[in-house]
Amino acid sequence: MKLLSVLLLTAIVSGNAFAADCATRAPRGSEWKECKNARSNASVDQYLLTTDGDLYAYITKIDTLCQVTSGVSDFKNSLHPKDAAVMYYVRGGDLYVANEVKVKGQCPSMTKKMIMPNVKKFSVVGTNNTTIVNTALSKSGEFVAWDNVKPVYKDILVEDYLLNRNYGSKGKSFSSYVAFTLGYDHYITKVKGQSDDSYIKAKESARTYDSIQDFKKAMNVE
Repeated sequence: MKLLSVLLLTAIVSGNAFAADCATRAPRGSEWKECKNARSNASVDQYLLTTDGDLYAYITKIDTLCQVTSGVSDFKNSLHPKDAAVMYYVRGGDLYVANEVKVKGQCPSMTKKMIMPNVKKFSVVGTNNTTIVNTALSKSGEFVAWDNVKPVYKDILVEDYLLNRNYGSKGKSFSSYVAFTLGYDHYITKVKGQSDDSYIKAKESARTYDSIQDFKKAMNVE
């Protein structure tokens, strides 16, 4: 119990220190909304979003803050080790991907591309068990999953989705399914992974569910 208390205190202190660091790096007249550590193989150390929607990258060794873009409402760092992208962000209601291409002076240069208009929800994947690196759902009901290069699975009339954390894990329930989607008809569709790293629409559930969380709870999906 004492060890657990020490670990929890350490985590709280570290989190407070991280938040404090963010506060000191805010441009004059701005406040941070969110701060996240970059992936370990990125050329920057942190990504930071202000309450005004300005997105920055921070490089510790040269104590430099570099603006990536503006008008951002949400962002997620890339987590998959093989993802060429460094982050995904929502700007003007659309989902964008940012790729770091080279260092220009002190700040990295990034290419940005809109990959889904009118996005409702998006996720990043941090496991090597799948080649999928990110997924997204539009407000019009289109679900898309991408690998490092292109879309590898698409579906329409989707209300919500759930990524399976146990995909590819031996002995775990539903380990051959990378994701589950809830259709407008409230049936669950399973997205099955194939040996050639492709993904197909598998059999729908035999019953309907009120929500994706209802399915998760009923089927004990982690």
